Amino acid sequence: MDLSQILDVARTVIIGLGAVFAVLQLREIARDRKTELVIKLCSQYLSELTEPYCKLFSEEFADPAEMEKKISYERLFKLAAFYEAVGHFGIARRPNFLRTGSISSISPI
Repeated sequence: MDLSQILDVARTVIIGLGAVFAVLQLREIARDRKTELVIKLCSQYLSELTEPYCKLFSEEFADPAEMEKKISYERLFKLAAFYEAVGHFGIARRPNFLRTGSISSISPI
């Protein structure tokens, strides 16, 4: 084996490693973008949903009618829709906060 053959093998290995690295980086960028979508969704709704969220989990309700008196049906629906959307992004798109296990930065409390 002469020097040119060794350099050809080294070049092939380096190009292969570069391609693998590029694919991994592109996947990471895509996940970051999906995480940003979830965070934008959260920031859009958090100011409006903080009050009903706190009422829902801090007060005791005798029945659903009492809960509806204290928290309007519209706000309860928005709260449920918000968490459904976050869950959809989490399951379908797997943003970065699911890999780290930390969603405290986007929770209303």
